[in-house]
Amino acid sequence: MSNSQVNYIYNLLFKVQILQKSGEAFMCLFNDVMAFSDERFQSIAPWGKWGDGGNDGFIQDEGHYFQVYAPKPNTNWSPPEAFNKAKTDFHKLGKKWLDVKKYSFVLNDRFEGSPAPLNSALQEFKNETSLELCDCLCSRKLLTRFNKLPDDLKSLVVGGVPNIEDVTLNLHNNEIHTLLLYLSDKSHNSKISLLDINVPDFERKITLNNLNPYIAEELRTNIKKVSLIDEYLDSVRGGISQEISNYIHEIYEKSKLLFNGQNDEIDLQYAWIKDEIIPPEVRNNPAQRMALAGYRSVSSIVLAKYFESCDVYEHPDSFATA
Repeated sequence: MSNSQVNYIYNLLFKVQILQKSGEAFMCLFNDVMAFSDERFQSIAPWGKWGDGGNDGFIQDEGHYFQVYAPKPNTNWSPPEAFNKAKTDFHKLGKKWLDVKKYSFVLNDRFEGSPAPLNSALQEFKNETSLELCDCLCSRKLLTRFNKLPDDLKSLVVGGVPNIEDVTLNLHNNEIHTLLLYLSDKSHNSKISLLDINVPDFERKITLNNLNPYIAEELRTNIKKVSLIDEYLDSVRGGISQEISNYIHEIYEKSKLLFNGQNDEIDLQYAWIKDEIIPPEVRNNPAQRMALAGYRSVSSIVLAKYFESCDVYEHPDSFATA
């Protein structure tokens, strides 16, 4: 893969993380990006009654302190309430921490943009407190920091990017075995009925679904390797292919709700589905971050198979009747 393609995939994976995480999970993501992008950054863990003193992380050399606010997705929150939290936490800082010169209110705005009233209030507060800096660090700023990291550190944050060309055509590949057994087990709980559709032209479907060229190329590469999946599925007594297709279609329907309204929602769906069909003990385990590349390679081939059969993404005929 080209460097630009790798960077694009990393970008998508990080956006998926941002859009899903809140509370402590977002805090961990923020700490990882800050620590990898600036070795002076120190994360803070609350300690008993002492708490964290309003400090979620700081760069001591600069007197720069950070406070994180990450409401759950679809939560109604107001800029005034967010600013009141910022002021409260700032006053905590002065009581337990020294030499406060800069203050950043870290907001998971999920790429919607930090609200104008919040930024205006932070500007006023900067003048009142004579701080050198008092700003809002939003999702796009965190994404910018992430994108400047070398690939090995990006992998530690979001897991490795699969190298599709390196997938060996091996029936006994451990990732294939684990992934398909997991999908087979999950498919028994699928609530989506069997799909009865005509398989469309592959290239036409790519075009009409307006997929990014990098993702389109990944699908073209992977569709040539679908026999790797088919061979395994055919070896299972009783057959599980249709059951898995129903389960993956169910995941696709969820993805449409999760990323509805995002500028690149079609591509975010692709990145999310690829990870969602990987066993959670792999994708949610920090110790498995590097192993994710191998599983993502296999899940990419699985996704290409069911993209072709229209279990994921829209059938071209649906555009004609819309």
